[in-house]
Amino acid sequence: MSKLMSTICLLIAGFLFSASSSAQDWDSLPASSKQVLAKFEKRWDKLDSETQDRLVKGANRWTNLSADQKQNVQQRFKQWQKLSPEQKRNAKARFKEFKKLTPEQQQKVKAAFGKFKQLSPEKQAKLKKKFSNMSPSQKQKMKKRFMKKNK
Repeated sequence: MSKLMSTICLLIAGFLFSASSSAQDWDSLPASSKQVLAKFEKRWDKLDSETQDRLVKGANRWTNLSADQKQNVQQRFKQWQKLSPEQKRNAKARFKEFKKLTPEQQQKVKAAFGKFKQLSPEKQAKLKKKFSNMSPSQKQKMKKRFMKKNK
């Protein structure tokens, strides 16, 4: 019995050590990450390790972006902030749907979107209006035709 308890205690201690060791100490972060994550400094030790890891990865991506890329991200974030909660939910749902596509299908969607963005603002508005006036079943049929056409 005591051998079993010792083994269980060692396993628990190992688990706790590995869980706590993945948390990152604020002082061990590179200066560039600290600069990007400055608003999290006071509550850094209260964040779970998964959130810390996600934030550090984001900070690393941010520091590797060019000035133009950073400006683009900032503009997109401002646009995101202006969306209503319903628009944000819809955008997240579309993103999840997109992530379920195969890489080839994702590439086709990106290419089609690229073609759309090359259209004049008038043509874009006309297509948007046409699509928004479609019923859900018409939209679904259009998506299926698009996916078949681009196989």
